[in-house]
Amino acid sequence: MSQRYTDAEIRRDYSEKLGITYGQITNELVSPPGDGKRVFSKDMAQYILKRGSGKGEEDEFVLSSEDLRKMNHIFLIRSPKLACPSYYRCCVGDASKDTGFLHYDPEEAGYRELRSLFDHVNTYGINGSNAIVVVDAQTLTTDPERTLRYICERIGVNWDSKMLSWKSGKVEEFSKWPGFHKDAENSTGFRAKVNGSHENDEELPDIVHQTIAENMPVYEYLKSFAFKG
Repeated sequence: MSQRYTDAEIRRDYSEKLGITYGQITNELVSPPGDGKRVFSKDMAQYILKRGSGKGEEDEFVLSSEDLRKMNHIFLIRSPKLACPSYYRCCVGDASKDTGFLHYDPEEAGYRELRSLFDHVNTYGINGSNAIVVVDAQTLTTDPERTLRYICERIGVNWDSKMLSWKSGKVEEFSKWPGFHKDAENSTGFRAKVNGSHENDEELPDIVHQTIAENMPVYEYLKSFAFKG
């Protein structure tokens, strides 16, 4: 678990949110909106999991199994060879001035937590009769229509070709994470990223190479469950 924010920083910058509990947010997510629409929430596994020590102490989830059963779970994965260098570049140079992230923390990669959550909902049948969906970002951007049709079929949502495109512009929901979603806000549709572009190995410090190597086995494990296209 990342230690990027100290308790003092949290109390200073997010004082108005200190009284909000996971239970309150979960109730909002699982309560039907009443208009026939689905509630969608994107989150990172490391934010709902407290790591165990690895010495007989298991990982602990801040959401109960009962609450997790009320949700459909879609796991979006990306190769560490692409994700780790991309994240590193958000933490250095001019980009860090936008993001406010002034150092790279390998603990924020999140692959271990993602596998722990996947195994939890998979092994203990958290999803009930709903199949767990795993999608690789490379597959999604290379063949978006087929991938989105697959997702819709698995979670019981009607396919609509309008899902393939959107208008570029500022997205209010991204404002919490300035600098991290510029490409998304400037996009109008899915675009495949060429492997290796913008990821010059010679520019990366050893800590990034180490993060990639440590997380590749977890990525390959999750990829074995992913939609093949």
